[in-house]
Amino acid sequence: MQKAFDLIVERLEEKLSNLTHNQKLFEKKHDLLMKQVCESEIVAYEEAIEIVNQVAEEYKGVTTCYLGSPCEYQNEDIRVDENEGWIPCSSEPTEEGSYIVAWVPEHLEVRCDSPHYYGIFEYENGEWSIDVPNGYKNIGIVMLAYRPLPQPYQPKGE
Repeated sequence: MQKAFDLIVERLEEKLSNLTHNQKLFEKKHDLLMKQVCESEIVAYEEAIEIVNQVAEEYKGVTTCYLGSPCEYQNEDIRVDENEGWIPCSSEPTEEGSYIVAWVPEHLEVRCDSPHYYGIFEYENGEWSIDVPNGYKNIGIVMLAYRPLPQPYQPKGE
């Protein structure tokens, strides 16, 4: 999600740069009306950039993932408690492999006490992913925490 905010700000800043350039040209040509139009648009773009940055800060670390595609990490504000081996998704695993992940659908309000689901996700090359049947692809999720898989079941006496 942060990448989307960064891209929006980048594009707004490109427009702002063009407006600033045009404003200087109109000033040189003594076209005060067009200079004022540029100035008002510059203020509007600066306000838009500020709003996007404020919203980005509110959502910092919150990542919407889609089943069947890589996921980023969550910050510690949206997570299950760090207990019994659970690690917030803001902390990157030190090893590649399979992990149990606690997650919720993105359309639900995420709170520490909200119901959540579990799945076995793969962590490879710095990205989370899960293989799911085609009917379940592109379901938005928010990852909460992960933990290593337990040791395989061993019947007593074996």
